[in-house]
Amino acid sequence: MSTETDAYIERFDYLTDEFKKALQGISTEELDWAPLSVDANSATVLTTHVAGTQIGWVHQVVGGMDITRDRDAEFATRGATLDELEALLNRTASTTRTVIDGLSTADLHKLHETADGQRVTTRWAILHTLEHIGQHLGHLTLTRQLYAQKNG
Repeated sequence: MSTETDAYIERFDYLTDEFKKALQGISTEELDWAPLSVDANSATVLTTHVAGTQIGWVHQVVGGMDITRDRDAEFATRGATLDELEALLNRTASTTRTVIDGLSTADLHKLHETADGQRVTTRWAILHTLEHIGQHLGHLTLTRQLYAQKNG
C-alpha cells in the first residue's frame, strides 16, 4: 500500500460515512420518493447506484472480481429499508478497502479494458468512482431538501 492508496481509502470511507449521515432519519416513504417523474432518482436508487458504481469500477475493473452488475436494476430499486441500504454501503466499502489496500504504486498505472472496450488506468477508475459518489451525495442532499420543502 502507498500513501496514495491510503488517501483513496480515506476518501471512500469519508464519502460512505457522509452518504450514511445523509440517510439518517429518512422515512420509508422518503426513501422511494423522487422529486421529478423523469430524470430524478430516489434516495434508494442513489444509494444502490453508488454501491453499484463501486462494485463495477473498483471491485470488478480494478480488483478483477467476477461481478455481474445490473446497472439498469439499480435505477429500478424500490422498497429497501434504511438498514438494508446501510448494510449495502458497509459491505461495498469493506470490499473497496480490501481491493485498494492490495494495490501497489505500480498497480495504479495498470491499464484495464472495460466490457464496453474503454481503456482506463487503475488510478482513473478509482478517481472516477470517488467523483461519481460525490456527485450523487449532492443529489441525495438536494432530494432530501426538496422532500422536506414539499412536506414542510
